[in-house]
Amino acid sequence: MHEAFLGLAATGTVPTGPTARRWGIPFRNREGKLPGGQGASSPYREYRVEPPPGTPGAGPLRVVRNDQTGETYDTWTHYGDSGDPAFVQVR
Repeated sequence: MHEAFLGLAATGTVPTGPTARRWGIPFRNREGKLPGGQGASSPYREYRVEPPPGTPGAGPLRVVRNDQTGETYDTWTHYGDSGDPAFVQVR
């Protein structure tokens, strides 16, 4: 999961298909689950990850990256909605 995202992010490539929707949109960090700013001052962008086969819709997998530091986190719980921890740092 991470390798595919990191390869795309490193080259600035937007994927095709359902993961392209909302690729690189601002992530506001409203609940403060990640270090750094919240709301409009949040330095994060959100990226969808290809869901496992058979998963309806976009699935819960996301990668969130800090544009300023490069810190990268993933969530398989759709931001903690269905589990804890909400995010795990992968880079």
